[in-house]
Amino acid sequence: MSLKRPQVGSLTLILGTSLFLLVALNGAYVSRLLAATPGEGIGALDATMIGLVLAINVMLLSLLALPKVAKPALVTVILVAAVSGYFMQVLGAVVDRHAIASVFESDAREAAEWLSPGLVAWIALLGVLPALLIAFVRIEFQPAGREIRNRLLANGLLFGVVLVSAWPQTQALSSLLRNHGELRHYANPFAALHAVRGYVKHEWAVPSGPPLPVGTDARVAAVEVAGSTGRKPRLLMLVVGESARAASFQLAGYPR
Repeated sequence: MSLKRPQVGSLTLILGTSLFLLVALNGAYVSRLLAATPGEGIGALDATMIGLVLAINVMLLSLLALPKVAKPALVTVILVAAVSGYFMQVLGAVVDRHAIASVFESDAREAAEWLSPGLVAWIALLGVLPALLIAFVRIEFQPAGREIRNRLLANGLLFGVVLVSAWPQTQALSSLLRNHGELRHYANPFAALHAVRGYVKHEWAVPSGPPLPVGTDARVAAVEVAGSTGRKPRLLMLVVGESARAASFQLAGYPR
């Protein structure tokens, strides 16, 4: 007896996947949002920002969930979001272009150091299991015209609700986005996909022309020897850190 595969509409799958991403894999975004806004609990400003992430996820999945590529696209988004969510929610890391570069440029030994029972369990529960469910169901697509209309209506309705909610809070939203720009790095999976795009764009960038010489007027300066004139010699100290960035030090707000 074969197991009957349930059938689900494409728009229903998009909305359900977007809600799953928001509830299960955006804990880091919500916690930092609540810490950045005044008051306790989820206020109107928090609800607007959370609704914005939901609307962006629906729009993103609406563009990716196309016939013949919907399942691979949604499975990829789920897996990327699950890995990113672990590093953001459990390890407190920021998934930006530099983090993506460290993933692609790490060797097997370095990558193995990240593996842990917690990471494996997290990805299996919040990544592999939802991905298997998406792969198992049958996706029903409407005729092209109706499909496009339904998706435009769903996206328009979501963004319309967000705009209506944001309108009375324009000043507060402007202040929040200006003073807490780091929030965009925690919106999952948009932040991770944007970081991948930034990494690819940076690595595949083509110079606009041939290399040009710079500093052609530089000259080797004579160095005074200690003892001959009584002055101390000039000293150049160069400190190179593989991951030494301003964002990684306590003075810039990093907790460690």
